[in-house]
Amino acid sequence: MIRWAPYAIVRVTVFFILGILFAVYSPVHKSVNQIWLLAMLFVMGYKLLWVLFRRGYFVRFNVLLSLCGFLAFAALGYLNLISSDQTNLFNHISKFKNVEAYTFTILDNGEEKTKTTRYRIQIQSVKDSVWQPANGIMFLYVSKGEPSLSYGATHVMLGQPQLLEPPMNPEEFNYKRFLSFQNIHYQHFTKETPQLLAKDTSFTLSSLGYGISQWAQSVFEKNIDDRQDRGIVLALVLGVRDDLNNAIKNAYSVSGAMHVLAVSGLHVGIVYLILSALLGKLQANAIGRWIFASLVIAALWMYALVTGFSPSVLRAVTMFSFVIVAKAINRKSNIYNTLAASALVLLLFDPYLIMSVGFQLSYLAVIGIVFMQPKIYNLIPINNFVLDKVWAITAVSIAAQVATFPLGLLYFHQFPTFFLLSNLVVIPGAFVILVLGILLLFTSWIPSLASAFGFILGSIVSTVNAVIFWIEGISFSRIDNIYISTGQSWVIILLVFGTAIFLVTKRIKLFYVFFGLLVLLNFSIFNRLRMNKDINKVTFYKINGHTAIDWITGGYSMFWSDEKLLDDPEKVNFHIGPNRLKSGIRHVEVHSFMKSSVKGIELASIANKHVLLLRNVSKKLNFTKKPSVDFLIYTGDCKQDLEWVKNNFDFDLLILGSDLYRWKAEELLDKSIELGLPFYSIYHNGAFEYKI
Repeated sequence: MIRWAPYAIVRVTVFFILGILFAVYSPVHKSVNQIWLLAMLFVMGYKLLWVLFRRGYFVRFNVLLSLCGFLAFAALGYLNLISSDQTNLFNHISKFKNVEAYTFTILDNGEEKTKTTRYRIQIQSVKDSVWQPANGIMFLYVSKGEPSLSYGATHVMLGQPQLLEPPMNPEEFNYKRFLSFQNIHYQHFTKETPQLLAKDTSFTLSSLGYGISQWAQSVFEKNIDDRQDRGIVLALVLGVRDDLNNAIKNAYSVSGAMHVLAVSGLHVGIVYLILSALLGKLQANAIGRWIFASLVIAALWMYALVTGFSPSVLRAVTMFSFVIVAKAINRKSNIYNTLAASALVLLLFDPYLIMSVGFQLSYLAVIGIVFMQPKIYNLIPINNFVLDKVWAITAVSIAAQVATFPLGLLYFHQFPTFFLLSNLVVIPGAFVILVLGILLLFTSWIPSLASAFGFILGSIVSTVNAVIFWIEGISFSRIDNIYISTGQSWVIILLVFGTAIFLVTKRIKLFYVFFGLLVLLNFSIFNRLRMNKDINKVTFYKINGHTAIDWITGGYSMFWSDEKLLDDPEKVNFHIGPNRLKSGIRHVEVHSFMKSSVKGIELASIANKHVLLLRNVSKKLNFTKKPSVDFLIYTGDCKQDLEWVKNNFDFDLLILGSDLYRWKAEELLDKSIELGLPFYSIYHNGAFEYKI
């Protein structure tokens, strides 16, 4: 039987999280004062009930008493998120409508993109007729080739930031929502270098962390020649992933080893194991335990400093700090309460962390390892030392994978079938690389020794990469194109942990509950498959600079696109892939635009509908008899005006393409309204779907 009394902090944290989630998904946020009042009422109700019924009637009213207490924590979670939403500030940049210029402070060292460098900046003031204090975090994109901006420096920039746009294609990744969970709602692209107002001369932990991180990167760049090997070391030791190419990311993702390329609990755990081996004898008595705890916690936070206070490292170090303190107290603390307490502290500082994929995966993985790994490990007793260690790593991999695979299906739509094999390589490899990386940093003042460590590091990374690429090349190395909804992922998580609890407790009631969940999951999957079978639609996508059309029917797609887009599979996968995934597409037939009947005019027959593209049409071209089409797409290459279009074609709908320039799209929009044409602007409104 499960006793809930020992899990007090777990229950408090769960209700606090429920309050945060309610605030995230609530369509209307109440005022802060109302939520404060609601929380205080629950607290007062709890105290009143405790005073009135603490004697003989306490047990009878325990449920009501507990409910008031837990609802108070839910209300505080709701309040915490609303208070953390910077758009509620009176001077947030969203409150200014005519920004002419703004001053800002650089919050990071910049991240290189294809054509720009992206900086995260903090707004300090804006000019809206007059200069006024302002607030808000946003992204500034500066063209490559411009001088780099220094962390902590203050600049002034002319122009008005742009509000981030929502996804413009069906099922496309919601980048705007993703950034809103980081309090980022605006961006600004500029070809000019912002004017420097003041360099940062103050000393802060953040500036120290960024400085050390930059120094560490320079050490690795100096001593590891191969860029691909250096990129792995930078990612594994410092969490810097700028030098990782798509081939490396895909290979590690397919093999189930992607977690080693993001500094997180695994890496902090390795540092903890090293420190425990070096300082473990200090734990012989009470004073020694506290000395050990102080030294290890200090060292872990120093490591966080070296990584530039990476968010994933902060999560892991906070989690380990709670575990170390609980161990130093030398009491049988409940590990689940300790984990819940660390999560509660993190969410108090940043409630939006609950929406972070890294946060969710980290805690699910740790809970899975804590709960399942000992049980899996004990299934097969092994006397051989080497095989026992191999089985221990395997048990950890199985526990973590079982706990996190529902989120892997939800976010990444794939399952790595050879994750056990890859983790047998990358986990020991990560241990060795991390140790050698730290040694390289500590010996960087001795060039010959640092160079030797750099050479060994490069060789080990090359070997690990070779194994990972080999695993990627094995047939059926992953099951991909898996689609599940958020609700289905929650059901699968409940099934995983519920099954594990049932196997331990043998409670038949749990079996009935989770059998019902299994039936519900299968019904929802069957219903989606049935709906996908009936899909018959044409989608005109919004992809800047391109024209793309999908006809989806019964798990089959016929795709028309310009050749430039076909040469960019990553862009196709980002904008179009999610719609195909949800629609259950199993086969795609690709067509390049299109059969040209007249110069500058291209025609296709899609789902028995005639689609005509207007490209670089001659101004002298006129038809004696109007061609009749269903959809007429006005592309960015067309130079004819809309009166010419109206006089030369009969069409059901004029579509303003996504490859238009802004000024041209605005002009065509106004002219279409003036002429009374039936039209749809993909440029302004996003993808257009037509159900057949």
